[in-house]
Amino acid sequence: MALDYTATTIASGVGTTDDFNNNFTNIETAMQDGLSRSGNTPNSMSADIDMNSNKVTNLADGSNNQDAATYGQVLSMIGSGSHSITVATTTFDAQSSDPADPGTGSAVMWLSDGTGSGSDGDIMLKITDSSGTTKTTTLVTFSAI
Repeated sequence: MALDYTATTIASGVGTTDDFNNNFTNIETAMQDGLSRSGNTPNSMSADIDMNSNKVTNLADGSNNQDAATYGQVLSMIGSGSHSITVATTTFDAQSSDPADPGTGSAVMWLSDGTGSGSDGDIMLKITDSSGTTKTTTLVTFSAI
């Protein structure tokens, strides 16, 4: 990691004590602005890190809510093969216009008749999240099949 430091040139051993002291102060500041590899404190970020498309490697598995999850942790959570999301209550309605909004934490799927959301034959999904916000999306566009 490069530290942002530029020394004042002191030519031929001639310089004032202020020039020397300023250089030492600048070195100290540059070192304080770097991250400690040994974990000395303070050692926290105050700006984003641009990884420039490089990987973060050898990361420990996350154990707290704000920790990063490793690729291995994600794979162990979802397993292999097909994946699904479980919603508290899911129903499938026959072909119809838009059904009533589902209750909080629930979802409803239906085959659109083309008079509400979606075109005739589309499979639609309406979900209400834990805050009561309801969103509708098209799962399968019939004309694309």
